[in-house]
Amino acid sequence: MTSTAANRATFISSLQTFMTTHNFQGVDLDWEFPSARDTTNFALLVQEMRARWGAQYGISVVLPPDYATLQNYDAAAMQPWVDWFGFMSYDLHGPWDTNPHAGVLGQTDIRDITTDTTPLWFAGLDPRKINLGVAYYGRGYTLSQSSCNTLGCAFTGPSKPGACTNSAGVMSLAEIQALVMQKGLTPKLLQDSMMKQVTWDDQWMGYDDAETIGLKKTWGNGLGFGGTMIWSVDFGSPAGSPSTPLGPPTTDGTCGVANGGRTCVGWSTGSCCSSHGWCGGSGAYCGAGCQSGPCLG
Repeated sequence: MTSTAANRATFISSLQTFMTTHNFQGVDLDWEFPSARDTTNFALLVQEMRARWGAQYGISVVLPPDYATLQNYDAAAMQPWVDWFGFMSYDLHGPWDTNPHAGVLGQTDIRDITTDTTPLWFAGLDPRKINLGVAYYGRGYTLSQSSCNTLGCAFTGPSKPGACTNSAGVMSLAEIQALVMQKGLTPKLLQDSMMKQVTWDDQWMGYDDAETIGLKKTWGNGLGFGGTMIWSVDFGSPAGSPSTPLGPPTTDGTCGVANGGRTCVGWSTGSCCSSHGWCGGSGAYCGAGCQSGPCLG
């Protein structure tokens, strides 16, 4: 698609027609992943898009966090033509790691994110054009021994599937928060990693929530990042409920959009936020219009 000027022009024209027809404001180029022979042509594609569209449409480009893959992106050449880059600062580790005996590692550990941003500064990128990736899901492991249940502990494979995502090694934030309530678990803040972990039986799950996302935003603000990029909003919204901004747990039983996006996690009468913005556990709270918590489908 990018190998010749003619191919790029055809794609740009087709994309413009699609965006005009469906009232899109712009395009996000999430190419996973170009090879070395695509590097120059990818940069030309972005430049030619801007030349064709001017300021009519926005253009963003997703950047991977690992250096080996990032080498095939000429982000510096793209920078004048894009509105922002989305830096995928998640999935840095997981049960797919080749040596499970090296132990559990966090998929969004700020120490790894700090290292992975180093090539961006060497490339001369403007941090104001970089949005920090935020994960609304966790990555988990099945531990070798339940007595060793933190970073660095050995694991045998991925964690068990969640009820909704139904995929080993991953749970949406909504599933994690519901699990915490159902099992009476106590999440632990990993301060050095700016992550949280929750453990039960032989399971370990590392994730971000409103608190750790806030810590990461403060870190990103210190470096001058332009904003954040979320993957993905549906993971923060329980089944049967609309997607609402994640907020800290309520301290007074009021919740939802009208109350700063506060959730009912840990609230004594129940973890569902009703359509009227109150916390409870019955069908009146978890049924139609439920804003967050284990909403009924």
